[in-house]
Amino acid sequence: MPAMIAVHGAHAGAQQIAIGQHDLHPAQIAGVQAVGCVADAVIERIADCNLEEVLRRRIFEPAGMGDTVLRRCDDDFLPNSATLHMSRSAGGFEKSYLGTALAGEGGVVSTVDDLLHWLTRLDRPLVGSAETWHALRTPQKLNNGASTSYGLGLRSGSYRGLATVGHAGGVMGGNAVMLNVPSAALDVAVLVNRQDLSAIELAERILATFIPRVEAATVLLDCALKDGVFHSAVSDRVVRLLRRESKQIAVIDGAEYAAAADGDGVIRPQGLYGHMNWEIRVAGDGEKPAAVRFVDFGDSDELTRLETAGESTEAAMIGRYRNERLGIELAISKQAYGLRLHCVGAFGSADYELALLGKAVCWARSLSAMPWRGVLSFADSCQTLRFTTARTVGLVFRRLT
Repeated sequence: MPAMIAVHGAHAGAQQIAIGQHDLHPAQIAGVQAVGCVADAVIERIADCNLEEVLRRRIFEPAGMGDTVLRRCDDDFLPNSATLHMSRSAGGFEKSYLGTALAGEGGVVSTVDDLLHWLTRLDRPLVGSAETWHALRTPQKLNNGASTSYGLGLRSGSYRGLATVGHAGGVMGGNAVMLNVPSAALDVAVLVNRQDLSAIELAERILATFIPRVEAATVLLDCALKDGVFHSAVSDRVVRLLRRESKQIAVIDGAEYAAAADGDGVIRPQGLYGHMNWEIRVAGDGEKPAAVRFVDFGDSDELTRLETAGESTEAAMIGRYRNERLGIELAISKQAYGLRLHCVGAFGSADYELALLGKAVCWARSLSAMPWRGVLSFADSCQTLRFTTARTVGLVFRRLT
């Protein structure tokens, strides 16, 4: 299946383009999947039928979205559906499957035509009430007053000064974005079933093509691009700054963003990532700063530059570790393809590949179909480690002898 782009609006007419040809602290964070499961059960209890039927009768059919369904698993047979694809290290692609059941929190599958139909009705909805759509579109505010830019389903942002509203997401082997630009009467939907293409980057190219006054993303300030890996001893957050084709790239907890410095030298996300309410302030004017201050939705975190690590550091990390309170055991081993982390707990196991970022700090990336990421921080000559992910902060593990 090719990656498909759909464009609809006053400037675009109606076009479809084929790209390529390839079949925190736990108490502070509520995972989308966990909340979704509870909401699904509540809806099914009230409606006295399954969620598939509720969505079909109350949303998809009234909205005219005849090719949109709830698909709980992606290893069944659904006519005309695209399969996710991961890149092979030797070249080419291999099919990828989620390996887990989803419902309202991520199990809806659609087409570019249906998504465009949905977008054209944002200002005159066919389903729901005025209160529903106000909640969907109105950004929430945090206790510190910072805006999340996200309502109960839609994210508000801007692109080169033009207001946008939409939603994006992805898994290993695929990603998507749907976007409405009200002032330009432009709707964009991009669906990608390959790991090596970004729906958001393709959407930005579309905006630059169909809105003449919008130019392609460029560095805002002609200054030295920053480089380095930085770590917070408090939050275990990792920020990497790098240069790529004369552009500034920021990697925040494993997620990569196009960035640029403003007139004050403050680095911020650019383009369709502009809604991400973070900024990076570097210490010093050189290309390789000793430290950075990362401000995320109003919360400030100090990160210091990581020292380069050698093979002796990697060897010292290998071994078994355990968190007695949770009954979780970790095993770090050296394989032919690099360091690997194997986790075993009461509810199953998970595997990660590890990348040594600096002295006593590793990035962990899940090898499952869901691209979970984490950070391992070692202390006491690698006798203890802290494992931080999007849903856990600083879980302490001690080496087993």
